Amino acid sequence: MQRSSALSAVPLVLAAWIPAPALAQDANDLEWDVTLARGEVREIDFETDEGTWMSADMSPDGRWIVFDLLAHVYRVPAEGGRAESLTQASGVAVNYHPKYSPDGTRIAFVSDRAGQTNLWVMDADGSNPRQVQSSMVTRVTMPEWTADGEYILVAQGGG
Repeated sequence: MQRSSALSAVPLVLAAWIPAPALAQDANDLEWDVTLARGEVREIDFETDEGTWMSADMSPDGRWIVFDLLAHVYRVPAEGGRAESLTQASGVAVNYHPKYSPDGTRIAFVSDRAGQTNLWVMDADGSNPRQVQSSMVTRVTMPEWTADGEYILVAQGGG
């Protein structure tokens, strides 16, 4: 399979978005935790009814829509209403590309909360997040469930 040159450039673009202090880990800090904020932090409260560069999926029963926005995965009733964050407990980690399982009980998504963008799964209500794939070298994106819900396929990139 031939790889697009545009896709191979993505890691360079992403590296440019990482603040310099996040790239350098203190030698004494062996347990780096990507979920913790570094430096001066301030909280900003806001509401929005639109977003860009988002992934979205509808639950198989048509009741819920999951989407990513500003590094978190949310769900909202399909008929509209207030969205709730399903990944808020992951701190400042990046969470994206949510995809419902065929039976609607689980959501596959990508997160860097363990140090690299790996595949994770959580229950449909956001509880019980667990890492499915763990690699500090391979990055993954765009999870897709097989029709039987037994496997999750991902697009894979290098480190």
